[in-house]
Amino acid sequence: MIIKQAANTAVIIPAFGPEMVSVFGLVIPVMPFCLSMVGLILSRSIARTSRRKLSMKQEVSLTVLLVIMLLMIITGQFGGGPMKAGMACIWGIGLGLSGLAAVELVGQVVMTSLKTIVGGQK
Repeated sequence: MIIKQAANTAVIIPAFGPEMVSVFGLVIPVMPFCLSMVGLILSRSIARTSRRKLSMKQEVSLTVLLVIMLLMIITGQFGGGPMKAGMACIWGIGLGLSGLAAVELVGQVVMTSLKTIVGGQK
């Protein structure tokens, strides 16, 4: 990567790996994704236990769901473009700390929408 300075001199900055990666047609910003995953995993390990006791299989499933949600948020699938590293890290930590509540909230929104579309809400 070459950056121009004011005095028409070029400064060469070494680049280690790509900035974006395309996986199955989904463009993923590498550094934001890595930082958000670290934030998610570390915050899942220090998060308070939920009121409802989850089995190990449920904990793993919840973490995988959170990774999928985080991937969709970071890549801009919910609107906007790909996120920068700082905001992606914050999203990872936030989802890690409030994992089950976030998934339940999304589930309630989807169920309410489906009830409204299919049968009409009373």
